[in-house]
Formats: sequence, structure tokens, C-alpha cells
Amino acid sequence: MDAFASMSEKLGKTGLYHIAEGTLIYDELMAYAEGLAVLYRELETMLRECFVSTAQDYGLDIMEQTVCRCHIDHTMSGRKKAVLAALSVSNQNNTMAYLEKYQEIFNVHGVFTESNDEGVIRFTCSDTLTDSQRIAIAEQMAVYMPCWEDFELV
Repeated sequence: MDAFASMSEKLGKTGLYHIAEGTLIYDELMAYAEGLAVLYRELETMLRECFVSTAQDYGLDIMEQTVCRCHIDHTMSGRKKAVLAALSVSNQNNTMAYLEKYQEIFNVHGVFTESNDEGVIRFTCSDTLTDSQRIAIAEQMAVYMPCWEDFELV
């Protein structure tokens, strides 16, 4: 039932109003209904944008700014995958197994290696990255990796 039908049914039951096309009360209820329709559409959009799986516009942009600003795949599914991957890892997960998840977060491909003699973790990226992408990804990885001082993006 739309807003107009709902309002006119409820007001009609009171017996105080005669709601018929061409009357002032009819026109007033139509105006209210139009305003409510705009509000309902905005609420539906807001609800859709609150969840990664259904976001299509500003909600996904906000989530990306919050958890993973830089990634390579700019498709809708790639963006959503990067946000979901970022939300699944915390800065407490610093084992080599969890480091592999970082590739999903930033949608980069490569290999993590640990040098026992140097105590350094290296990520050798197999993607072609611009200098600005490399810098942005390195800055983002620092958020997830407290051991960043001993980490290199090669």
C-alpha cells in the first residue's frame, strides 16, 4: 500500500474527512504522499549503501576510503572484494598465512618471503604498478602491519 492509500484509508475511517479527487484534502494528501515517496527512496538508497554486498555508489566509496584506498581492480565486484577482504583482517593477524590475505585487500599479486638472516619480510609484486600506486599500497599495508619497519615492497 502506498503512502496516499494508507493515509486516506486511515483518515477515511475517522469519518471526519471526505477524501475524493478534486477536494483540498485529496490534494493535500497527494502532496504529502509525493514528499514521503522521495523520503522512502532516499531511505532505500541509504539502506542499500550501508552494506558492501548491495552498495553501488557513495556507500562503497566511503567504505573504500575507510579500509582500502588503493587497489588495482576498479570493477564493482573487484572493489567490493577488496573492501570485504580488508574487513576480514585485523592488525593482529601478522602470520605469513594472513599476509597472503593482503594481496586480496589491495588486489595485487606477488609473493611474501621472509628472510631469516635479515629479519625482513619482502613482498615481491608481480603486477606492473606506477610509482604512485606503489607508494599508496605501501602506505596502506603499513596500517595492517605493525611490523612495517621490517617490511619491503619490491
